Amino acid sequence: MPEATPEGDMKLTYDIFRKFAEDGPIWIETVQGIEKCKSRLLDLVQRNPGEYFAFDPLHSRVVAESSKTQTL
Repeated sequence: MPEATPEGDMKLTYDIFRKFAEDGPIWIETVQGIEKCKSRLLDLVQRNPGEYFAFDPLHSRVVAESSKTQTL
């Protein structure tokens, strides 16, 4: 498998969702690149506190959560 590069990451898209206990996750937006994704999660939490997560649809996995963005 090829090694990830910053240039390759800019082509990857991530879907950002907000967690809601009763209704399940709600899609917020799609962003390009992991750095933009982490930055956007932090921005969302500051503007409208809540739980958010980023999903990588290519690899079918959660790549970041608002409660864990400090460690990314």
